[in-house]
Amino acid sequence: MAKETLEQRSIYYIPENFTEGGGMVAGLFPIRRVIEAVILAIPGLFLAIKLPLGLEGTIVAIALLAAPLAALGLYGINGDNVSTFLMYFIKFRLLRRKIMYNPRVKTEFTGALDVGERELPRERLAKLLGGISERENANNDNFFADDTNVVFIDDLELKKKIEKTAKGDAKNGNV
Repeated sequence: MAKETLEQRSIYYIPENFTEGGGMVAGLFPIRRVIEAVILAIPGLFLAIKLPLGLEGTIVAIALLAAPLAALGLYGINGDNVSTFLMYFIKFRLLRRKIMYNPRVKTEFTGALDVGERELPRERLAKLLGGISERENANNDNFFADDTNVVFIDDLELKKKIEKTAKGDAKNGNV
């Protein structure tokens, strides 16, 4: 008697707009970037073919010249297309401003600045650490002073236990 197994199959529908339309490699690269990659790679490809190298040398030259230019065209610069980046760069270079000194412009304050007495950071740190060590010494002196009249019951019990063990050790000769 064979066991019957009921198998449920899941069906998933892929929508039509699953991949971006108008792109290459399943919408990974927009067409504009692919065109820019081809335009950038063609000069490197022609240069690699024109060099007097063997077949292996030509392949290496293509890998070193045309492939990086094509990758630059496909991925762009800083999220922009290469042509867009070049337009931004040219616009920046043409419209940049130059700052020049104008002696006719009056400044508001021409007197000497009074900053007072300034301490170097090293001196501030030494002052701070010196103050901390002085406070610690003062606290330790007050805490470990012999003339305190405060005695805790736990301390008295501990003292009695220590004296008993000391007397027992003295009788047994373990001193």
